[in-house]
Parts: sequence; C-alpha cells; structure tokens
Amino acid sequence: LFREIPKQAAVSASNHLLLHLQYRDKLKLFPDYRGAEYVIFEEVAAPDPPYTRAANNLANDSAYQLVKSENGIVLYKKLIVIP
Repeated sequence: LFREIPKQAAVSASNHLLLHLQYRDKLKLFPDYRGAEYVIFEEVAAPDPPYTRAANNLANDSAYQLVKSENGIVLYKKLIVIP
C-alpha cells in the first residue's frame, strides 16, 4: 500500500505505520488527518475512541476515497475538488 502514496504527498498514518513513512516532510499521526492527501491506518479490534471516531469520520467523508484495504491496513486518498 505504501507504493500507492506519492513521495511528496502529505500523509496521516497510524503509529505502527509511521516507520515506513518516516523520511517524509509532511507527516501527521492518525487520528489527526487534517490537511492530509493520503491517510493510512490499521484496522484494530479494540481501538481507543478518538481513533475509532476518526476512522468512522473518514469512511463517511466525501472529500476522501478508499483506495485499498489490505491485510488490516486501510488507505484513503483525498479527492481533488475542481470548482
């Protein structure tokens, strides 16, 4: 899934996935995905409430599209809005 994310993209990632993205300039810790072009996080059985809330909000956010869900990892991409 990491190959789907362009090198210069702003990314929000869950804690365990940050190591795979550590050399990027624009990196945030999920559940904060404000301003992120891509969001990648792990689906977990018993996450904390802010994590669950952010995952649910993202799934219902029309500004983001699910790219892929694979092996318990989910990747979303922010849609480009053309006025």
